[in-house]
Amino acid sequence: TRVLIYPVKQMKDAALAMAGGNFSVRAKETQKGEIGELGRSLNYLSEQLSRTIAALDLERKRLERIVNGLSEGIVAVDQNGSITHVNPAIEQMFGCKADVSAGRMELIADHSLWEDFDSTIATGCPVMRSLNSGKTILRVSISPLEDEDGCIAGAVGLFHDITESERLEQTRRDYVANVSHELRTPVAAVRGFAEALSDGLVKTEEARQRYYGHILRETLRLSRLIDDLLELSRLQSGSVALEKARVDLEDLLLSIVDCYGSRAEDVGVTLKSDLSQDCPKVFSNADRIEQVLVILLDNALKFTPEGGTITIGARPDTEQAIVYLSDTGCGIDPADLPHVFDRFYKADKAHAHSGTGLGLSIAWEIMQLMGEKIWVESRTGEGTTFFFTLHYPQSPALLPDKPSTARSSAPEDQRFE
Repeated sequence: TRVLIYPVKQMKDAALAMAGGNFSVRAKETQKGEIGELGRSLNYLSEQLSRTIAALDLERKRLERIVNGLSEGIVAVDQNGSITHVNPAIEQMFGCKADVSAGRMELIADHSLWEDFDSTIATGCPVMRSLNSGKTILRVSISPLEDEDGCIAGAVGLFHDITESERLEQTRRDYVANVSHELRTPVAAVRGFAEALSDGLVKTEEARQRYYGHILRETLRLSRLIDDLLELSRLQSGSVALEKARVDLEDLLLSIVDCYGSRAEDVGVTLKSDLSQDCPKVFSNADRIEQVLVILLDNALKFTPEGGTITIGARPDTEQAIVYLSDTGCGIDPADLPHVFDRFYKADKAHAHSGTGLGLSIAWEIMQLMGEKIWVESRTGEGTTFFFTLHYPQSPALLPDKPSTARSSAPEDQRFE
């Protein structure tokens, strides 16, 4: 009896140890007959379980790494609604500690969201919704989790940040609306003048010539708008070739002041330069610098009253020169400052000033293409100053003195917008 009972008891102890997760124990296989076969079977079972559990553990860790590396937030709950898993992306989205032990409202303070989780667990129907978290817009997809018997065992919520896509979609809608508005105005004007001429409503030659002049101006306005759109599109697509060379910044700025001084005088504005004695040479594209300065100058002339002053200057910095153009105009409202470089954005909501609203956007894209920065500072009633950077040559002795002859893809007169 002892010969039979002892190995069976040892196998029982080994089986209990295996049930507790210890797969290193082994039953005795030395007995003859069915007792030995039972020991070998038990040891084989232990080996297979050990391999299977190790593979499952590896797969679990791999899956956990994948889930934690996702940019989308994930929250899993059990059938009672208690949180079972949270990935780090949730912490970034809601500014909370991504901890399973955290309470539901401590993790995400939105009752309606957790009601959707409870509804999914109760009905088994997935829920799609949007969630606003501060300035962030999230798309939330809540799906039920089923066990091997097909019963609802919980739910998992996937949180996707759609703030940027929503912003781009709004930008697209605004862009289409603005393009439509800007195109419709000159087209409607040309149509009205042409219909009046066609119907014989204009009787005198002097009136006809005046109407022809209106049609010509509106046609040129439409042409400038299309050229601006094409220029902006080329800049944003990165298809514009840009060559850089050493540029004498002082000569360039003085040339612009000299060329456009008479234009400023025509509207009663003084255009002057403010250059330091050690005005540096920069490594850039002279044509594009001039294009940006003319855009900024044209913008300043629109908003500087008669008797005002516009100053173009430059000052050296550690690794770059900072060029600026300041005016004594009406300034820009603080609410409008973040949008001055947006396409078609006009602080003048009544559109009393001419222009397509694309000039500053083109200037922004040019500076981005050259790897430089452009920004604006302004106070209402005190004027506005635009700044942009131009880096120094890395090795002046090895660079040519002549500025680049690379041409702008826009027509020559386009640089006034």
